[in-house]
Amino acid sequence: MPLKRKFISTIFKLPPATAKKLEYETDIPVQMPDGVILYADRISPAGGKGLPVIL
Repeated sequence: MPLKRKFISTIFKLPPATAKKLEYETDIPVQMPDGVILYADRISPAGGKGLPVIL
């Protein structure tokens, strides 16, 4: 594990990774309350229904 990743994991008390493969979905439109549409990218564990997601 690279030193930087180990340092961040220790500081934020993150559990070890359980998924090695990730799915990427880009340009997902998300409408804000004021009507503006922002586009997000979603990164999630492959086949991981109900697992954490990064937007």
